[in-house]
Amino acid sequence: MAKKSSDWLTWHLKNSTLITEIFQNELTIPDFDCTQLNNYEQIGSYSWSSYSRPYNPIIVIPGRPSVLIQNLQSLVSQHLIFNSEQSIIDENRFYLHNHPMEPILRTVPICSPKFEFSKIDFLTDRNNLRKLLDFVENKTDRSFIIDFQKVGNFILMVRNEERNLGRDNSFGKDFENVASLVNQGYCGHRRIVTYSFGDLNFVTRFEVDCVEDDDLEFKEDDYFRNKLKFSDKSKLSYIIDGKFRPRVLVELTSRSKTDFPVKKWAQMFFSKTDYLVIGRHRDGILNRIQKLSFEQVTHILQNRKNIQPTMGRLNSLMHKIKELVKDENCVYSLVYDYSNKSMKFCKLDNHQPYLPNDLIEQFSNKNI
Repeated sequence: MAKKSSDWLTWHLKNSTLITEIFQNELTIPDFDCTQLNNYEQIGSYSWSSYSRPYNPIIVIPGRPSVLIQNLQSLVSQHLIFNSEQSIIDENRFYLHNHPMEPILRTVPICSPKFEFSKIDFLTDRNNLRKLLDFVENKTDRSFIIDFQKVGNFILMVRNEERNLGRDNSFGKDFENVASLVNQGYCGHRRIVTYSFGDLNFVTRFEVDCVEDDDLEFKEDDYFRNKLKFSDKSKLSYIIDGKFRPRVLVELTSRSKTDFPVKKWAQMFFSKTDYLVIGRHRDGILNRIQKLSFEQVTHILQNRKNIQPTMGRLNSLMHKIKELVKDENCVYSLVYDYSNKSMKFCKLDNHQPYLPNDLIEQFSNKNI
């Protein structure tokens, strides 16, 4: 018998204590501006090595992202390959199931040694913010779970997915391959940024499809000689390759219809992605390539021009979560059940910390 989505929620909430329920219509709009991300800075990056395994996770710092090709119009009339293979939904959770947020706290001190985590309120994946925005806008179309753990001055927001593997069933993956130059041996490039959203400060991690640069260097497969360990308390290994620097970020997507990929707006907003490239195709044959700035995407989506009410409520939701996550010795969980449209906030009993002990000791001593 196939596993029901509700079974996933029930299993997660087993041995938990309900603290409260959260309702979208109870969220207020603050007086201060929540329409911009202020004090934005790229502070770190890494790529997952293609040699990574759950028992042997390896990241490359700062890593090498794919690079957008210069002549996008040359892709017109190209035939894309349909992809129906399984792929990893969240590499961070797949390779580091118990400590998926660890790479952020390991990577940033190497890429940006002067960065101070003591000034941060939330450390999260962009995916979590997109799910909470959908809840605030009453546009959530599936159940989701986000876990929380307080570590010193900041709160980890931990992404959960029902499955580790999923099927794309589209031409999107091949469009990413033909529209960018890919480094062999590298996969899943992550950027880590910091910004202020309203009166709250975030460190946000997200996957980057490609960047707009022309200095791509292909890497050979002999870099394992330089593999290092962060700590004897961590399973994660790393390789230093290159120097970190900010990049122009590009999101890639393909569409067979004339509809606009509306969900890409939030994806771009919460990471300050610069461009969206859309490959329009018919039966897999590309017939039009669009390259749009974030401002152009916002202009096309008329309902995104006045976002203060929506983003203000999201800011209020983040404040509510911050008030509820009080105990550093506990893991909390926000569970949205699509079947009955309920949002429950719970404390999980006997849940292991989401960071290795050495990082908990480092960031819990208030001397960050």
